This record gives sequence, C-alpha cells and structure tokens, in this order.
Amino acid sequence: INSNAYALSAQVLEAGAEPLVLPAVGDDRAAVAEAIRAGLGADVLLLSGGVSVGDYDVVRAALADAGVSLAFWKVDMKPGKPLSFGRVGRVPV
Repeated sequence: INSNAYALSAQVLEAGAEPLVLPAVGDDRAAVAEAIRAGLGADVLLLSGGVSVGDYDVVRAALADAGVSLAFWKVDMKPGKPLSFGRVGRVPV
C-alpha cells in the first residue's frame, strides 16, 4: 500500500506541476540509493518514509550514497520530527 504517492501526487498537481511517481522500494540501502538517483532528473525529489532511526531505516545512508548533501536531519516538531532536507546540485531533496 502506497497511499502517500497518491496524496503527494494530488498536491503536486494542485500546485501546477507534473508528478513523476517512482516505484516504492523496500528497506535495502542499494535499492533506495538507486531509486534516489532515478529521481534526480526531476525538479524536486520528495521521499516519503524511512527517515527515522531504526535498524531498517536506510534512507539517510542511501541519500549519502546518491550524493545528496543534507542541510538538516530531523526537525524538533510533532508530527514531523524525522524530516530531512538536502540537495544534489540544484535539485532539492
């Protein structure tokens, strides 16, 4: 189940942009890094899920593997504490 893809796509459309929905990937660092690289051709790359701190949360490492430079990791607010932001070149992630 990937309800976030539908919700985010609807919000992107409402903002006047065209969403490109990539397939969901599991908790595999290499697969996540490859998915991130696949999305870097977009103007903005949104990731949903996997930015927490458990044993299976591989997104932070995969972001680094894909060359994403993080500006911050975590925001002290609820909900939303495990939120990150970075970029690769001019692409915000």
